[in-house]
Amino acid sequence: MNNGFNVPIVIIFFNRPDAVRKQFEVMREIRCRKLYLIADGPRNQEDSRKLDECKKIWQQIDWECDAVTVYERENLGCDIRVKTGLDLVFQQEEQAIILEDDCIADKSFFPYCRYLLDKYKENESISYIAGSNQIRDYRMQYSYDYIMCAWTWGWATWRRAWQAQTDIMASYDRSCQMLQKTKQLSYAERRNKIKLLESYKQSGQMLPWDYNFIISMMLQDKVSIVPCNNLICNCGFSMDATHTQDGIEGYDGKTEEIKTPLIDPPEVRANRKYQEKSFRFLCPSLWTKVRDKERWKRLLRRVWK
Repeated sequence: MNNGFNVPIVIIFFNRPDAVRKQFEVMREIRCRKLYLIADGPRNQEDSRKLDECKKIWQQIDWECDAVTVYERENLGCDIRVKTGLDLVFQQEEQAIILEDDCIADKSFFPYCRYLLDKYKENESISYIAGSNQIRDYRMQYSYDYIMCAWTWGWATWRRAWQAQTDIMASYDRSCQMLQKTKQLSYAERRNKIKLLESYKQSGQMLPWDYNFIISMMLQDKVSIVPCNNLICNCGFSMDATHTQDGIEGYDGKTEEIKTPLIDPPEVRANRKYQEKSFRFLCPSLWTKVRDKERWKRLLRRVWK
């Protein structure tokens, strides 16, 4: 008998009913027992219509589930709404799994998170647990490994980590100095993070919530966990997305079940080789781009469309 999944799950959604329907079916299948539903307020009438449609989908919960709605009337913007919503969640919960509406998880993602949340709840050297792994040409020796900055496309964390983050841009100079000195990142990774902060400083834009959290954890020398297989499909690359309007070259979103019982690494230490591959997947060097035959084929297909 399926008594349901008892770790609190947070769903962050906005104006994409199709994605919410997929997420709803996943929650129904695992029979989530505690659900936090976070949504920003609408920007216009079209948003209002789509948000109402999304909320009606969640009203169809037909299994035993404590669903807490955290809905905003006014539009705060994605980054403020996510931060304030998760602040509220972690005032109530010691740990939680977080999914945005477009991050659809393989079913094995949930027991994977539950096991690791319990195993490392007292280990303050670990900040969060990721579900995404896009590096297919690197075979891990264990069921998961550690890196400094995993993707937050489907992830889990603890109150202790979420509440330990600092406002990176409020201490901009100090943050850049600390990034420059850290030995946990390669020179290219350090420069990439510093240039990122510089761009937000110059534009006056708010640093996205996930960048702030991830960089905060890095500067505290905390590692994140990444699975041996990709457990999350991000289906949200579209013009109505906030941060993922453009696709990532080489990303296919395919998921694969992670086998249990999980095989634990013998020690908590960042895997520098995997970390470098993950960084280069997102930020390939010029030489890599020039040598990438598939990339040239994709560019030619776009030209000849």
